Amino acid sequence: VYIQEEVRNERECRKLCSANESCTIYTYYDDSHVTDERLCILLNAIKEPIRSCENCKTGSDWCQPFENCKLVVWDAGDQFSINKILVTETKTVKYVSREDGCILNNVNAVAVGFGGNGGICSSHGGGGGSG
Repeated sequence: VYIQEEVRNERECRKLCSANESCTIYTYYDDSHVTDERLCILLNAIKEPIRSCENCKTGSDWCQPFENCKLVVWDAGDQFSINKILVTETKTVKYVSREDGCILNNVNAVAVGFGGNGGICSSHGGGGGSG
């Protein structure tokens, strides 16, 4: 939507986003960022792929306590997504928002395992699936 240079801090970047009717998400690069210091990027959406960024923050134009979070990300440590995460090993996956006091929307998750060994009295192997 818009790029503004020489923005003092993240709060000012969020204010710029709030004042722009097309902006719903911003990314702010702070003084320590190697190439884009004090840069504020105003966006109307966030798209995949999502990457971790040192010395930058992404947030929504405003946050309201007890309202649905506007920006929520799946975080598996080595991968991030706004839609889905696929893991093939035991791993902690977080559903996180940087908005203070907001409510995380409903989460749908499917976990499929390889099952057990069928037990002592069974000649069948373990089952799998979610039901």
